Amino acid sequence: MNKHTPGPWHAALGEKLITDVYAIGDNKQRVFIAECATQRDALLIAAAPAMYEALKDAIDTIAHMRHYYAGRKLSEEDIQKIVDTSRTALAQAEGSAK
Repeated sequence: MNKHTPGPWHAALGEKLITDVYAIGDNKQRVFIAECATQRDALLIAAAPAMYEALKDAIDTIAHMRHYYAGRKLSEEDIQKIVDTSRTALAQAEGSAK
């Protein structure tokens, strides 16, 4: 299976009626990802790499939590990391990421 185009992905908001989603390639040129009918769709698609990473972190954290009752304590840093990455991914999907 091929890997996806690495993030971050960007929505070309306000540039035209149909909104493109793109990444920046190694040569600093835009790499086309998708063409979207609405800007909301473009924001959601552009957030896919961040949401993917947040989901991976959530799975790792939940898997690690199983060991909490076996005497291994989940650190505050682990919990904060999953909260932060999840909030960042949601903000990007909602178009409010900075």
